[in-house]
Amino acid sequence: MKRSSISDIAKRLGVSNTLVSMVLNGKAKENRISEETIKRVFEVAKELNYQPNQLARGLRTGKSKTIGLIVADISNPFFSRIGRKIEDEASKYGYHVIFCSSDENTQKTKTLINVLNERQVDGFIISPTAGSQQQIKELLDSDIPVVLIDRYFTELETNYIAIDNYTSSYKIVKSLIVQGYKRIGSLFFNTDMVHMKHRMNGYKDACKEAGIQLDERWIRNVDFENLEESIKKEMKALISPEIDCDSFFFPTGELAVKSLEGLAEDDIHIFNHTGISCFDDPEAFHFSPFPVITLTQPINEIGNKAIDIIMEEIESENEVDSPRKVILDSHILERRYESH
Repeated sequence: MKRSSISDIAKRLGVSNTLVSMVLNGKAKENRISEETIKRVFEVAKELNYQPNQLARGLRTGKSKTIGLIVADISNPFFSRIGRKIEDEASKYGYHVIFCSSDENTQKTKTLINVLNERQVDGFIISPTAGSQQQIKELLDSDIPVVLIDRYFTELETNYIAIDNYTSSYKIVKSLIVQGYKRIGSLFFNTDMVHMKHRMNGYKDACKEAGIQLDERWIRNVDFENLEESIKKEMKALISPEIDCDSFFFPTGELAVKSLEGLAEDDIHIFNHTGISCFDDPEAFHFSPFPVITLTQPINEIGNKAIDIIMEEIESENEVDSPRKVILDSHILERRYESH
């Protein structure tokens, strides 16, 4: 027999999973949920034989000693390294971390948040997807501790930790310009997330201040779905005789590696006369036979601060006055592997 879940109760009543979770966790009154609604939730829970036995200990203590971590893709080295640091830091407090990948999918993000809520995690650390504002807002409205990492929403008052995306991108592109490159192409994910907008603005302003007239054809958008095919198509356009970019700025390590893999399949010699820069420092570039401008992000600091903030929210008996908004610096490197 299938075990009933919070989602089953919510569906029967026509209410949100968050509301049911608050009632079953004894947080209904503080969230001003009516007595009638509370009564109906427990009635339906009994009818469906709902048994939250996997978290019996959490129900007794009020804490499950777990934190939900949702990132775009845990196999991405950037997120996996952050995840490992978060896991290490959480263990110092006796907490475990449940890792999830959203695959940049809003519906999957919603499902993951609901699943983790059912597991009664004590807090969330999330690298949000485009369009997930409502899910984050519901967590905030439910007084569930939340920290956003790498990305955030300007319209939401929430804790977040991010890089100075604008300044970092500006410095990377300026480094290319100093080396003499004038036709700087770029690939951007087709998203309205603020971190990508800031990286694009840094790229544009660096070109503008150097007196470079940007050609709109230099900036290409790729979709998360069919990513490799989309990258190959747009990179071929950028190196075509019609556009003829002499250098590239990649706003993520994933875009850089996949793009250069595609170029190498066609012509490895293109790297001898093309400038490459990346808003990340993928391991693949540590042994690059050609010069690459990369960016080192403070991954350990992101993980440390994420746990510091989430634990303060979880353990504090008093409501935290205002969200912590942390912007971190990064460092530009020029890599080239010299064989001996």
